[in-house]
Amino acid sequence: MTGERVARPLQAGLKLRVDFGVPKEIVIPNELLVMLSEETRKIVMDEALDVNHRFRVLVEDLRWGKGVSIKKLSKYLSVPFATLYRWMKRKMNVKVRDNVTALQLANTKYIKRDFDGDDTEKLKLWFLAHTDGSVIQYGRQVQVTLFTPDPYLELLFREAFGRYGYVGVAPYKDNKGNYKWQLWIYLPLKSLQYLLERRNPAPIDNDVKLYNVLGIAIDAEGSVCTWSHKGRVAKFKVVLYNEKTYVLKPLYDALKQRGYRVHLYTTPKGTVTNYGCLNNDCRYVRVCVKAHVRRLLENVELALPHKRLKACLIKHALRDPRPVYWNIMEPIYSEIEAVHEEMLKESKLIIKNLYEPWQALKRRQKEITPLQYEEGRARLKAEAWKSLEALKEKYNKAFGELERRIEAYFRAQKPLLTSRNLYSVDEVFNDPHVVQRDMLIEVEHPTLGKLKQIGNPIKVAGVKFKVRSPP
Repeated sequence: MTGERVARPLQAGLKLRVDFGVPKEIVIPNELLVMLSEETRKIVMDEALDVNHRFRVLVEDLRWGKGVSIKKLSKYLSVPFATLYRWMKRKMNVKVRDNVTALQLANTKYIKRDFDGDDTEKLKLWFLAHTDGSVIQYGRQVQVTLFTPDPYLELLFREAFGRYGYVGVAPYKDNKGNYKWQLWIYLPLKSLQYLLERRNPAPIDNDVKLYNVLGIAIDAEGSVCTWSHKGRVAKFKVVLYNEKTYVLKPLYDALKQRGYRVHLYTTPKGTVTNYGCLNNDCRYVRVCVKAHVRRLLENVELALPHKRLKACLIKHALRDPRPVYWNIMEPIYSEIEAVHEEMLKESKLIIKNLYEPWQALKRRQKEITPLQYEEGRARLKAEAWKSLEALKEKYNKAFGELERRIEAYFRAQKPLLTSRNLYSVDEVFNDPHVVQRDMLIEVEHPTLGKLKQIGNPIKVAGVKFKVRSPP
């Protein structure tokens, strides 16, 4: 109940004859009954219980549990406001909340939990809010919002913030016609005010913090990629993008302190990229030295499957000291890209199909009861979550199959590892194994005398090969 006008009469439901000094028959409309919790509804519908007690439980649940005002209750129950107020205060012992309490309840529609994590958790939430998300103060709350077509980024957002409050979801269409999921959460200001600050809330002073934060930054606004250099050899890089210097600079400094060869660049406003024209300056941190790319990816855990699979492919390739050729990387890398693009396309189609019913409900908001509007919103939210879960379940199988193929391919390759020292030419022929196999022999030359010659590498038991003529 939010105060909008009712366009049609409420349908009668339960009749109760209460007696708080003067007997009165009250009709409880169905619209109020469906708002009750399951436990409260059982009590209200139990005819064996005292009628006054049943009515008291109903009013208390609607007033304190669902936030319905006394004015609205009096209207829907057809009881004068002064009469209902007097019953609640003197007869039913239902506390009448003051304006401050009402405001607090309005701002805490969903249960919120104070932050109780460590510095690593604090850094992860802050970087997720300031990379792909946005954060503002909303009254006495902190609102964090994320727009993305990727269902796995939605899962990352829900896993990170979901333990501190309710994560809402809705289909969204931006001014360019792109369809995205809109995710939001309202958090308690007192314990999560640090999310509003324009500096990281804790120092990145150990590897655990660094690699946890890098995982969030790469998943949200980073990339792990390989490409063909001169059509033959594969090159690799890890890049972190963001418009805000205060987000990237701490990561750049932390990587520098740990010996990474890393660069911080700026792409000026107005530059045309693959994603369109930049509205603001864009900064990015890049790591492209093979040894450093491998070291970084060995320590970072990524949540988004297409980035995790690219990292897995690159890690396996860089474990071989030989040059990595593009024709080895390209087939699997391209397939990862194709599966990801197919997933995004399907996700956007689902958002598009949900967007119009959502907008239709908003247009009808003033023509229906508040309860019908809330029920419609709840139904569409449930449908959105169901669609997201189904999409992730489908593509978990596709990404899982690609991961098995990557593991199988590199497991079949024999690693180029030496169990002995590398010898010079002179040292090779002094090796005991080479000497035992007679790989260096002496041959008589008619004019030069004895010459050293490489022996026959083929050995057969009981047969001794001879060099019949000198070189």
